[in-house]
Amino acid sequence: IYSKNEKNNYNNNDNLINTNSNFHNSVLNKTCMDVIFLRAEEGKNIKIDDIRNLKSSLSTSSLTSNPRFIIIDEVEFLNVNSANALLKTLEEPSKNNFFILINNQQANLIETISSRCLKNNIFLNRVQRKEIIDHISKDNNIIIDDAGFLTPGLFLRFNELSNKHKIDKDSNIFLKLDKLLNAYKKYKDKTLINMSVYLIDKFFLDLIYADVNKIDYLLITSW
Repeated sequence: IYSKNEKNNYNNNDNLINTNSNFHNSVLNKTCMDVIFLRAEEGKNIKIDDIRNLKSSLSTSSLTSNPRFIIIDEVEFLNVNSANALLKTLEEPSKNNFFILINNQQANLIETISSRCLKNNIFLNRVQRKEIIDHISKDNNIIIDDAGFLTPGLFLRFNELSNKHKIDKDSNIFLKLDKLLNAYKKYKDKTLINMSVYLIDKFFLDLIYADVNKIDYLLITSW
């Protein structure tokens, strides 16, 4: 995120945001009055208290006359109560407040929210996804490296979870699933289930690409 009101906030030669930008750093440090960022915590539902706190913040005037942007990531994790609490604000936003709702399609978006939004779908082909992921993963410990089949956001999230729960890149698929499902029982993070489904799909897809019959392998390892 960068501001058009700030000079030299974007490096046109390297297509990069200037990390020395005051606005950029204020957003990262959550001290920016013009941007409010809200997302689900560890794959859980966005709580109704989070929406109430947001509405309380919006009821006060900004210190600047700049437009104020409210970014809600993983909006699909709004539960019914949170969605109902947000509806009136979406229908009648106060002056100079603009909502950006990001749906990562990890779950079905509640229709009452979807019907009140202008939709802008962003599609990246496999080559584009891989280029983005290769760029943003340079300084990260990568365990899941199948960049072409994941969105950049899920790629980073799955790797964060792999590091957090100590999932070895080369370990058996059943060991990976065992760790993920045990972690889900403890943390109730829905992203762990999505990651498990992804690893299962990828496991069988790799077998198809390799054109190898692994039925015996599956029976032996599951035993």
